[in-house]
Amino acid sequence: MPHHRLEPRPKSVVTNKKSSTNLKPLSKSEVKADKKKRQPRWQRWGKRLLLVGGIGLGLSVFVGIAMFAWFAKDLPSPDQLENRVIAESTKIYDRTGEHLLYETGKDVRRTYTKIDDISPYMIQATVALEDKNFYNHRGFDPIALLRSAGINVATDRQVGGSTITQQFVKLAIVGQERTYSRKIKEVILSVELERKYSKDQILEFYLNEAGYGGINLGVAAASQSYFDKSPKDLTLAEAALLAAIPQKPNRVTQDQEALFTRKDYTLGRMAEEGYITAEQAAAAKLEPIELKRTIAKKDAPHFVDYVVSQLEDDFGSNFINQGLRVTTTLDYDKQHIAEEVIADGMTKVEQYGGSNAALVSLDAHTGQILAMVGSKDYYAADY
Repeated sequence: MPHHRLEPRPKSVVTNKKSSTNLKPLSKSEVKADKKKRQPRWQRWGKRLLLVGGIGLGLSVFVGIAMFAWFAKDLPSPDQLENRVIAESTKIYDRTGEHLLYETGKDVRRTYTKIDDISPYMIQATVALEDKNFYNHRGFDPIALLRSAGINVATDRQVGGSTITQQFVKLAIVGQERTYSRKIKEVILSVELERKYSKDQILEFYLNEAGYGGINLGVAAASQSYFDKSPKDLTLAEAALLAAIPQKPNRVTQDQEALFTRKDYTLGRMAEEGYITAEQAAAAKLEPIELKRTIAKKDAPHFVDYVVSQLEDDFGSNFINQGLRVTTTLDYDKQHIAEEVIADGMTKVEQYGGSNAALVSLDAHTGQILAMVGSKDYYAADY
């Protein structure tokens, strides 16, 4: 039997089609698409939101700049503040310039006063009550504005969010109109003011512009009217009371109880801000205060009337609000002697059937009037 040699069957050649495929590199767009597929959805949305937010921010900045330019184009320059003419009452003094005989003021009573001549208590009380962040902001307080806007919308009542700088701008420049355009102008000018003037200068502007009831503009007129003293001599309690007036000036005549309550609140705010101690605040709350509401007094009234007539001839009737300081020839001591002589002599005058008397004392060398009494009673209806 023949032997057959078994040869191994040749293995089938297996062809891997995949391995034989020619692999091409992915394009950039395909790579990006592949990455996007593998990114979590929140990352994709996050990037979209960032893009939209960036565009929105850019548009907001653009709109803000455009609005700033639009509203700023017609605004006065802050430089004009130094040269502006303000109504200020004229004052008439005796020959020494020390005794005030009369302060005019038909519509306005004001004496412009430098900040160095105002009590530190008055400055501190004003800042603590009106604008606690005054020394830190740059003209306006965005947080305070947003808070007041929220309260105004939620409660339908007006709550202030203005800084001291804004309040001055409103009083002196842009007016009291309640519109958004006026508010925007107010903010723009406040920022400009803060760039040009120091904090002390802005406080000085405000304290000479704020209304303190009646025709009293500025702290000097108020301290003279209510306490018959200079603003430099105000006590802690007096300063706190005056600082409480500008928010609602009519409290002086219509609701003094509310005014004194506000005074105590101001003292509390001063203590909270560290200007005074709690003990000082408590003591000042107990300090008795008498609001004098001084009517514009007139010493040597007949003489003052004569001077006023001369001023009207020289400067016109508007002299009363031109802030003039008039030093006259009157001798204050001789004037009081003359008034006493008339008062004492009226008894004898009446014994002889007389009803009135007058006296004028002149300097024989110059003809200057040293004393003048026009009647026994200036304020009597018959004289």
